[in-house]
Amino acid sequence: LSVGRIGRRSASNSIIEHNALLGDDNSIAVDVVSRGGGATAAAPSTDRRLQFWEAMVCGAVSRSTAQTIMHPANTMKTILQSKRAVPGKAPLTVKSFTQWKHAQKLTRGAGAQLLLSLPHGAVNFAVLEFVRRQMNSVVSRSRYADTINRNFGPGMDFLSSALSTVCCSVVSTPQMMICDNIMAGTYPNLVTATRELMKDKGVAGFYTGWWPGIAGKIPSYGLT
Repeated sequence: LSVGRIGRRSASNSIIEHNALLGDDNSIAVDVVSRGGGATAAAPSTDRRLQFWEAMVCGAVSRSTAQTIMHPANTMKTILQSKRAVPGKAPLTVKSFTQWKHAQKLTRGAGAQLLLSLPHGAVNFAVLEFVRRQMNSVVSRSRYADTINRNFGPGMDFLSSALSTVCCSVVSTPQMMICDNIMAGTYPNLVTATRELMKDKGVAGFYTGWWPGIAGKIPSYGLT
């Protein structure tokens, strides 16, 4: 389809504006302006949605990067919350971590965090995008689609985040159990933590504290 519009001609030049609709699934408008024989064309837009596997890659990279960067702060919080007192020594405080012998503890579990954040981020990001698209597809077929989007848009975002968080807890809860135990000093590394948790309670050992964890993540992730 094309629509041509010829404007006023002057003695020096003429301007012809031609809008063409091009593209496969998306309609891309291209403006062609001719001045004195020269022509310029606006570059067509190439925006598209990420495919499922692309969303997984983006989620894996972003989640692992973010959690690894914030790992020292998370480790400090875990150590302080564990309240493990050493006989004959004062309990640790935030100021204690300015000393190297305590500061080096902030990196323990960083490798496990980096490794386990990859599947967690991939699943979380991909499932979130999938849920949002499915909800959008359902809502768009409703006669009240405009009203729902206008009045309940934030609520729909929160609901999609909650659903994806619950689904992804299958991956995120074992990650939390393993990393938290390493950061607290219960186990020295990923291999030992995995082996001991499996030996003590089997697969169920990786899901200890599932309900409190999911109850905290749903409002946190949803509001974010």
